[in-house]
Amino acid sequence: MVLCGLDERTDFGLVGVQNPQRLQEEVAHLATDGMEPALRPTFTVDEIDGRVVVAQDGVGRWTTYRLLAGNSSEASGTSDAGPEEKVLSLARSQGSVSSGDCQAELGLNKDQTYRLLSNLAKSGLLMPVGHGRWRRYTLP
Repeated sequence: MVLCGLDERTDFGLVGVQNPQRLQEEVAHLATDGMEPALRPTFTVDEIDGRVVVAQDGVGRWTTYRLLAGNSSEASGTSDAGPEEKVLSLARSQGSVSSGDCQAELGLNKDQTYRLLSNLAKSGLLMPVGHGRWRRYTLP
């Protein structure tokens, strides 16, 4: 997770970002070309007390990284909903979801989908029904 525009030396006081566009370009380049596995970052630009802050969200191989600051507008224009929210929304609209539904909807592989659904079930947001390839997840 990356949040730019705060200074940890001053107890995370607001200092702002001078050039948010350049910062986004540099972080995106580093995240896609300089990391293994590569991240696909999206950015949220927000103003707090008259100072610009930039939050970077990204999805790694098995972990979703997400950090938002206040009411914001996404600079990338991508959806604000993370994978957890998308799965819960899909479960609400369909009544239940399967691993295959999540893979198709979110573009995740089997391992990523397994971890996502397992974490949602462990946190009590979804309830597994059935076993093996017939397992579905419903809202509790």
